[in-house]
Amino acid sequence: MDSHQGWVQANGSWYPSRAEKQQQIFDCAHRYTLIHGPRKTGKSTGIQHKVFRWLVQTENASVGIFSRTTRNGKQGVWKALIGDIYRSWNAMGMTEWVKEPGYEMDTKMAFFRVRNQYGGYSECQLHSINYDENAEELLKDSTFTHIYMVEADRFDRKSFNALQMTLRSASVPYERQQFILDCNPPEEGEDHWLHDVFFKAKGETSMEQWKLLHEQISVSIDENPFLNDIQKQEIYRTYQHDKTLLDRYYYGKWVRGMENSAFSDVFMPNFHIVGEFDSNKRENEMELLRPSKGAYVMDVGLDVGDVNTAVSFGCPRVDGHNIAYDIVDEIVYLKDRVTLDELTVEIMAHMDRWDEYFEKILKTRKPQWRFWSDPSSLKFKGAIGGTEAQLMELRSDGRIMMQGVYKAPGTVLKRLDLMKRMLFEERIFFSAKCFKHIEMLRNLRRGSSHTHIIDRSSEYKHVFDSATYMLQGAMPEEIMAASGPSSAPFSMQSIRF
Repeated sequence: MDSHQGWVQANGSWYPSRAEKQQQIFDCAHRYTLIHGPRKTGKSTGIQHKVFRWLVQTENASVGIFSRTTRNGKQGVWKALIGDIYRSWNAMGMTEWVKEPGYEMDTKMAFFRVRNQYGGYSECQLHSINYDENAEELLKDSTFTHIYMVEADRFDRKSFNALQMTLRSASVPYERQQFILDCNPPEEGEDHWLHDVFFKAKGETSMEQWKLLHEQISVSIDENPFLNDIQKQEIYRTYQHDKTLLDRYYYGKWVRGMENSAFSDVFMPNFHIVGEFDSNKRENEMELLRPSKGAYVMDVGLDVGDVNTAVSFGCPRVDGHNIAYDIVDEIVYLKDRVTLDELTVEIMAHMDRWDEYFEKILKTRKPQWRFWSDPSSLKFKGAIGGTEAQLMELRSDGRIMMQGVYKAPGTVLKRLDLMKRMLFEERIFFSAKCFKHIEMLRNLRRGSSHTHIIDRSSEYKHVFDSATYMLQGAMPEEIMAASGPSSAPFSMQSIRF
């Protein structure tokens, strides 16, 4: 292959990449094409070059990029299109800006225009569909020659159907209009609507016609020539703690998440539960998991509710080059009310006992106490005349000072993944006295979709939240890496001591 400005020549044609699967994407000619595979396969870059091919080699192209949110679209595909992808095409002398990237004054829609090979210009627009129910109304007056649906598994079929109706420009022949979708294998596996459309031909009456219109291109990690073996091994290690995630994000399989407990494949009671509880003995007479010598921090996670409340007490420790956590105590009220005053008094009683343990048994100073909670605990509530955090700080004379953890779409999945990863890596253990935490590990079910990661109706959700708020607050770098392809090796600097 010859190369020029990053492009390569193969079989008499020029391609913007030497990756064969990206070349296949570049040449795909079906009306509807699904590009699927794990992260880090290079499929997005292949599609972005395809978008510029539409713009440059189509007269008067009108390309619509559709992301779930404008923010995600701007940070991902749009940033790449107006950056490296444009520069690659411009360096080859194939296009230039006619209208540099900007926004429409009235709608704030992001768009740009580039010169096409016919001497005119083509336009690319960035849109978002925040709610599938609004898609048809939102798009009824729109017309495109080409469409790119980013992370299509995050959309409902309603949005796909509505977008199909916008692929109707009279300026471009029907056979040259195209709709590309990309996705990682979705959590629903083969039950996802994308599988019905592109693999099963569900609802189609003519298989011959369906085959002419539909194509699916699978891209694997091994087919990305820009990844070396070390990078591939890093991706494997990121997901090896969860067979389902490994199948989806490394092998690219369309498999559904486990139907039983969310932790059944990584939780080993005989290993992760430390000590034995005997109701006939005093606690100091039992062999239970407790803070070890050298400990000087105690973390507390809180999930305070009107009916269900959970508090987790954990102690971090160094285990080789990593941080491990010992969950040593709990306060849990499920289907039972407890006032903030009562809860504050109970938490301080536990603190007093652990302060005494540090001073008398570990022969050290009282530990540093850190409290982590849902950020809603820091929001004003008229019923109590302040925030939960303020009231608990006041009632405890400043001993309990809560910090809210970052909470946004996707963080539940990250917290679930972090807990599973720590169980798999033998970095989290539970005292035999933490009955509700152990029940949570045995009984918490996964949710029904990618928007319901865990079973919201489960009483054990509150114990999961309190424990993982604590882990998230204490290890921010690890929670940001969870469920992501770029998980970095753990740094001792990432723990907030």
